[in-house]
Amino acid sequence: MTLDPRLQSPDIVTLRVPLALRTRDVSDLSLVRDELLITATETGPAHRSLVLTSTPSGTWTASRVPGLSPEESVHPSHWPAVARPFELRVRDPRNRYLTSRLVASLPAEAPIAWPNFDALPPDISPALLPAGSPPGSRPDFVPLFPAVAGVAPGARAQVLAHLAIVRGGEPAGPASFAVMTVSIGGQVKGVGVADGQGGILVSFPYPLLPAPTPAERAAGTTRFEWNVGLAVYCGQLPTRADGAPPLLTDILAQLNRAPSRVLERLESPDPLPELTLRVGQALVARSARAAPAQPSSLFILPA
Repeated sequence: MTLDPRLQSPDIVTLRVPLALRTRDVSDLSLVRDELLITATETGPAHRSLVLTSTPSGTWTASRVPGLSPEESVHPSHWPAVARPFELRVRDPRNRYLTSRLVASLPAEAPIAWPNFDALPPDISPALLPAGSPPGSRPDFVPLFPAVAGVAPGARAQVLAHLAIVRGGEPAGPASFAVMTVSIGGQVKGVGVADGQGGILVSFPYPLLPAPTPAERAAGTTRFEWNVGLAVYCGQLPTRADGAPPLLTDILAQLNRAPSRVLERLESPDPLPELTLRVGQALVARSARAAPAQPSSLFILPA
């Protein structure tokens, strides 16, 4: 039996929506398709808001924008003239990811992009793009940074710390919303953001295993470890009065600052040396301090 050719090609219906975004876990840049609460709220006096829903393709969207007339909704050519700023807030009820905030003009036909990505240092931006992204790529997604309480599934490296600021040789509070990078062989492999209390988790796929030395090869052993370097960027950003974090743009703009000095010991200005990351073990980074004041934070001197 031969099917009618007219029945073999289903119709394709294109629906243009005034709001769409994607979210990715920066641990492996995979799409986060569900179990998030994403809202868009007008920044103007009306403060009208809406909740986004997830589609099977992994896009979060809404079929309408408050204040947009039915006629304007169906004509994307009208959207640039009527667009106005909305605050987008991405929250995770399961506490796997930190809350992200950004401002975007809506309605917008293209997926909402990551503001000011082009301003990031060129040695850091590749760690925030999916593997295989061509040169000059810009992310069309909102990055979700793992929370310390979140457990990264699968085989991923994990570097944890509590970041604290030092002034006059004494602890002076958490380095809230600071950014930390983890490098192997001089190449940035992972980027993380601290929460409001200074807790931070940087998670990323393990790199290729190091080549064994001749002695290890002869003995039949393989090293499952790497030397890693840490860099912390801290602009001492405040938490908002309502408890919300700073805008994502402001958090990531700290990467354009000079890195803070990460201390090996609280009582000494010596910088933290490279640490050892081992397969299957979370690396907890901390500065030493005089006993019995343990456990310790990872202390920094902001630049």
